[in-house]
Amino acid sequence: MPYYYFGSKLALYRAVLLEVYKRIETTELEVIDSTLSPSEKLAGLLSGYFVFLRQNPEFTQLLLWGNLERGRHFPKGLMTKLPLLRRLRQIVDEGVAAGEFRSDLDNSHLLINIIGLTFIYFSNRFSLSQALNLDLDAAQEHEKAIRQVSSVLLEGIRTPGHPVS
Repeated sequence: MPYYYFGSKLALYRAVLLEVYKRIETTELEVIDSTLSPSEKLAGLLSGYFVFLRQNPEFTQLLLWGNLERGRHFPKGLMTKLPLLRRLRQIVDEGVAAGEFRSDLDNSHLLINIIGLTFIYFSNRFSLSQALNLDLDAAQEHEKAIRQVSSVLLEGIRTPGHPVS
């Protein structure tokens, strides 16, 4: 039946990947409240991404497979259409304008930092769970991870001397 609806496994892969990316956008919109400070918005974005990855384990596998294939099967222009980078830029620009975040931040690399700090908990959860004697599928470990990742990231981008919100 997949061949009837999608024509090929590759077309099915691309359709599934696009659908999962749409779920990310919904998650992002749910976690960002305009009344929050830039730090709180960014912490909400990080937390929302953790929750998304926990609730959508197939996303990790889809991306890992796509990268093993050197990205040649990713839909053209997919990454440039994602609202995550636009939303991140808005939050960072707001934080810089408020004097909360350093002005020398590169948004593209900041997005890579965020993905690296969060995605590893899901892409390598089995090997890390065994190596560190942790259950990275457990809710309490996710809460610890969210707190630590938020702290590490926010302390790294906050303007020196700016109070923690």
